[in-house]
Amino acid sequence: MSSVVKSSSLRETMRSNSISYPMITIQSDWDQVIRRPVANVWLSSKSMSEVSVHQTIRFNDRQVVDCDPFHITLPSNYYLRLENKDTKQLYGFIAANHVFADIHNKSVSSIDLTSGGLGVSVGADSRLRVWSSADGQTRRELIGHVFEPYFCRFFPSGEVILSGGADMQLKIWSAVTGECAATLVGHRNAILDSAFVERGRNLVTVSRDGTSRLWDCSTSSCLETIIQLSATAINTCAIQSMASDVDLGVRHKPVHEKAVGTARKMLVIGTEKGSLIGIGLDSNQKLYELPNNSAVNVCRFVDEYSVVFGQQSGEIQLIDVRYSDKVVKCWQTSGSPVLSLLAFRHKQRNGFFAGRADGSTVYHYLDSDSETFQLSGPDFEAIYDVATDGTHVFTACRDHCIRKYDLNVITNS
Repeated sequence: MSSVVKSSSLRETMRSNSISYPMITIQSDWDQVIRRPVANVWLSSKSMSEVSVHQTIRFNDRQVVDCDPFHITLPSNYYLRLENKDTKQLYGFIAANHVFADIHNKSVSSIDLTSGGLGVSVGADSRLRVWSSADGQTRRELIGHVFEPYFCRFFPSGEVILSGGADMQLKIWSAVTGECAATLVGHRNAILDSAFVERGRNLVTVSRDGTSRLWDCSTSSCLETIIQLSATAINTCAIQSMASDVDLGVRHKPVHEKAVGTARKMLVIGTEKGSLIGIGLDSNQKLYELPNNSAVNVCRFVDEYSVVFGQQSGEIQLIDVRYSDKVVKCWQTSGSPVLSLLAFRHKQRNGFFAGRADGSTVYHYLDSDSETFQLSGPDFEAIYDVATDGTHVFTACRDHCIRKYDLNVITNS
């Protein structure tokens, strides 16, 4: 059933479908600097394997003096737009409209939002906190993990929170009262990521112990070990429903009576050794394995059949799970490790945000390689997570800040 793609074949398709263009870095506080009557903002352009080119943008009373080869416009105080006159490549830069610096006092590891005005985050200070996404005011602190939590997620209802981390425990919390409703144990090393099955009665976790497990929240029990890998951690996971034309394997043992909604689901995991593995969640059968030369740090579905995954090498790859032996696209624009991904539909177009160790958070459209936009603010501080409440986008940064961005500032002017 399983197909392992040869590394040489995968590298060949990556070369033929690779996307590479100069990455632009702008002064992190550009939105503050341009408020001066006369202002200079530095700009850096770098292509892979080449040295950076540094330039200065000059502003006189917010009027931009062009900086060759770029045509520059400033549609608002929070949005700067660059167009390369020669290549027509478009770059947008969005400044944060709110910076929440008091929720954590060390780097922020994970973040999630609801559409109802709540955020949850965890940091290297081991604080797991629920806060208002409007003003960043802490509502309650969730206390109970023995060691540092690594991730936190709202259940689809938005009223319950899942957390897990170094103490090998999963905890389920009430977002309303802050009380811990259940603790789930079974992993033998740190838990690194999770994904909900439909509404969240069942969920999947991955761990540094090399296993992925299926859990039942109603009984706080592990239903089964989906996969056991040797000598590698599983860093990331994602789940997606599949149409009937996708072969998800055949289960050879009875389905657990507490397994709910696992039929027609594909689980994708990424490993520290560099493999992306697709698994039939119901069948527990490995469907494909794509080996790579560096760790897969994060993977996410961006539509029904497309998975995007980011690597320690800085590469971002997109595959169609129906034709997993071929890479649809490979972004080779930066050597900075990819630490976070967020599938996001912007102005009726599919795409994703990629947060990197160099502090950049770039949005890539799936249907165009000639335009991107970035969330500015961090001064070369790693972006560990990116999340949305459906209206705004939030980033979790090593500088202990959570930044909030309004994408409505983006215009074509």
